[in-house]
Amino acid sequence: MMKAVTYMLAAICVVVSIMWLTDGPSSSAVETVREGESLTLLYELSDAELASLTGDEVLANKVMEEVVSEAEENAVVETEIDIEPEAAVEESPVETAAEESPAETLVAEGVPSVEAALAKEAALSEVSENEIESEPVCYEVGEVRDPTVAVDLGVELERSGYDVVRSVRFVEELGPYMVHTESQASPAAASALVEALRKDGLESIMMREPPYQNGVSLGVFQSDENSASLVAHAKKLGYDVQRRRLPEEVELIKFFLSNPQAKAIADSFWQKIRSEFPEIQIEEKSC
Repeated sequence: MMKAVTYMLAAICVVVSIMWLTDGPSSSAVETVREGESLTLLYELSDAELASLTGDEVLANKVMEEVVSEAEENAVVETEIDIEPEAAVEESPVETAAEESPAETLVAEGVPSVEAALAKEAALSEVSENEIESEPVCYEVGEVRDPTVAVDLGVELERSGYDVVRSVRFVEELGPYMVHTESQASPAAASALVEALRKDGLESIMMREPPYQNGVSLGVFQSDENSASLVAHAKKLGYDVQRRRLPEEVELIKFFLSNPQAKAIADSFWQKIRSEFPEIQIEEKSC
């Protein structure tokens, strides 16, 4: 619109110039056109009024046609220019809505936000830790080979406040060493060999049960060293002897401490148990 007004003002200047060049109307007529702060648009004046201003009706019509034509062209251009920003403004909300539609879809489908997911994970972790801390703890102590040690350990564990259950497991292992001779041809031959060994200072007895029937035993030793020394001494005296490890059934004793209502045993208690019974193992178990 500013351009149209500019063209209008330019046209007025042209008309005024023509008036002065053609010895047009007096200055009073021009002042009438300029009257007030705003100028009267030329295309709103009648042909007679233009003729009175210019003194030439043909010239006035020509000027009027040019002014109207330029005004219409400018109005069309300005309308096109104004439409483009308005269209852009109208399209932007649509694009924004299209961009936001996936997020709205996610929310509608119940997909949690990142903050909500992290908060839920922290809550689950806290619950899990509380469950672990509150879970009852039981203990397994052992195994003990010596029955005497097992009795003393049981007495100490009873002071813990837990329910103590004693269990026994038997295993067969290689035991002590027996020094002996091979089986003799008959019981009489075995008895004669026993008499000869005793005369040389070697204690011996005849064995009557298989698989050592009619053999002669010179003794049973826990020590590998003692048994080996006896074998060497008997052979030096001329006797054909050997040693063999005997199978032995071993009793293994274990203790179970269980009481879901009891509190965990203090570290000081276990330190005392470990110092008095260093050979045992202590393990925590789920009740």
